[in-house]
Amino acid sequence: TASEAEVKKALHAALRLWSNRTNAPQIDRRQEAERMVKILEEAEAILLNSSKRAEYDKQLKNAPRQEATTDKAVLDAAQDLVAEGRKLLADGNIGDALYVATKATERDGSNPEAWALLGRARFLFGDVDDAIYEYKRAIKLKPNEGGYYSELGDIYNDSEKFDDALIQYKRAAQVEPGVAWYRADVGRLLARQGNLEEAVQILEQCQKE
Repeated sequence: TASEAEVKKALHAALRLWSNRTNAPQIDRRQEAERMVKILEEAEAILLNSSKRAEYDKQLKNAPRQEATTDKAVLDAAQDLVAEGRKLLADGNIGDALYVATKATERDGSNPEAWALLGRARFLFGDVDDAIYEYKRAIKLKPNEGGYYSELGDIYNDSEKFDDALIQYKRAAQVEPGVAWYRADVGRLLARQGNLEEAVQILEQCQKE
């Protein structure tokens, strides 16, 4: 039921967010971002074409309800639940990734990567408040991991809580000053807020590095 203008606005915001992540330091984050950009480009081609959108709506209305096909017993038995969850996210299987990430935190509540995985899965599933909580758990367990601050900043950024996002991006840059990507996050957000002079200075330095 969204208007064309609403679709354009949502797609533009999502593409900006995920395009920024296609050069992330972690390969699984890059793969996830590349997959999301591809999906968004496909959505743009369909939803902004009236005839394609009408056909899509028709197919969506008539589509049978999909049942979960993954064997939960197989997921429970996985030795490395975090690795399994990352693979599921990379494949776009968010529901099963959420299940596995929850199991990972239940199995080892002191594993920060399990909480970060659960946070990512929650975010992609649309549970923003829970995602923020899970990332804060990961940060508490491993406060010197810049990636956790960066990804929490992405969640705030996506929610248009720009001041909170900037705080997290700056923390990522502080704990890992050698990673130019985290400082580039700061620069991109400053540019979005209109602080162009400082943003350009930061981004030019990152580009040199």
